Amino acid sequence: MGVNESQRKRSYEQRDISIGGVAVFAAGLVAALIVVHFFATATFRHLASQPSKYPPPSSLPTAREGFTGPRLLVNQDLDMEKLRASEDILLNNYDWVDRKNGIVRIPIDRAMELLAQQGTPP
Repeated sequence: MGVNESQRKRSYEQRDISIGGVAVFAAGLVAALIVVHFFATATFRHLASQPSKYPPPSSLPTAREGFTGPRLLVNQDLDMEKLRASEDILLNNYDWVDRKNGIVRIPIDRAMELLAQQGTPP
């Protein structure tokens, strides 16, 4: 058969990967992690020992308590209905815009009729 006894006793492939290479890589990885750990610890201790060189922390957490800006829409359908109703009132009713200067708001349909009859100004 051409297979000698020593090759039959092996239960894994030995030609593709070197166990020694994997061990060296793992040892290097562990050593790098240890170095990074000590470097980061030393950096944090150094920065913590000199707080006066850095600006004070942000006041944002306390400033947001009195925030009165836009809020989350709880019922978007209802809000949209209210918006459309207010727009319909503006588009479909007569109203004074500026009573002193005689400026009025007219319904959009009537404005389109007038524009079609009179034409646009040059």
